[in-house]
Amino acid sequence: MSTKISTYTPEDLDAVHQLITELHDDLKVLEPDIIASGAEVATSYTDYILEKGETNRGIIYLAKKDDQAIGLVAMRVEKDKDEEIEYLFISDLIVTKNERNSGTGSKLLQRAEEYAKETGIHHLKVAALTENHGARNLYSKLGFRDYAVTLYKKLEY
Repeated sequence: MSTKISTYTPEDLDAVHQLITELHDDLKVLEPDIIASGAEVATSYTDYILEKGETNRGIIYLAKKDDQAIGLVAMRVEKDKDEEIEYLFISDLIVTKNERNSGTGSKLLQRAEEYAKETGIHHLKVAALTENHGARNLYSKLGFRDYAVTLYKKLEY
């Protein structure tokens, strides 16, 4: 049973909702006071990444095993006003719990790099929660380096 990477189609919408739900539920464990639950955001967040993709040369690839979605990577082209480069922003990388450490995340990121080359983009950016050690380790292993850090403080009043 090999994993196949395919381009998102509208028939994949329910699978994307399920993957987004799982992602947000996992992230909520890491940052329970900040991250919304998957059930709360699956539909609106999926709509958001699809819309951003349409307007910013974006795309979603799904990893499937036996026609079941086991992961996805969503990305879009961005250019920050204070930077000289255009880059491919990987907004989401999701692999189901039972498929983590199987190489699926690496395959999805490899496909993201191929897409960047196909569109003439030379730079990639991805963000991860500080406490998401699995994701950060994967990104580091695949050649990503720290570029910027967002710091957070909750005000008590």
